[in-house]
Amino acid sequence: MDWRVLLYAFVLSVASGLLLGVAPAWAAAQPRLANSLKGEDALARPGRRFILRNILVVAQIAMSVVLLTMIGLFVRSLQNAASIDIGIRPQGLLLMSVNPQDHSYTPERTIAFLTQIQQRMAALPQVDAAVWTDRTPLSLASGSGSASIHLDGQEKGTFSNIVTVTPGYFQTLGVPLIAGRD
Repeated sequence: MDWRVLLYAFVLSVASGLLLGVAPAWAAAQPRLANSLKGEDALARPGRRFILRNILVVAQIAMSVVLLTMIGLFVRSLQNAASIDIGIRPQGLLLMSVNPQDHSYTPERTIAFLTQIQQRMAALPQVDAAVWTDRTPLSLASGSGSASIHLDGQEKGTFSNIVTVTPGYFQTLGVPLIAGRD
């Protein structure tokens, strides 16, 4: 945590407390003597059934109930999301994003660069496997290309994403191969 953020939050909370506390303190400091002698609330106005303070209290309680309900639903949604099988084993995975095209690398130089990074990462003693892909798992970004699918001489699909991965990718992510090869 940054001390400047904490200081800002503290100053903001003190300033808002003072600013919002001035009006009620001023109203309480000047009680209506006639109302006090009659045993009425010092801040009540004669003839008013609902005073502003009561309306604000009801609004605050209503907003608190709505906020607590939303927090409860959010926590339950997080628990449900944590139990979803996403198809990969995320424990112990480290994701690193590198885009050599940002520095005008040619395709050949990009492959050499990524291969060098992969070899250097795999050489580390705490690393079990190092693989690379042009699309991270569960991302909404498209792959490196697209192609039409033709089966038995007929076009079955007009569009498919092509995602490039290196050998060992599925084993590293804990995705079992049902058929085919790595």
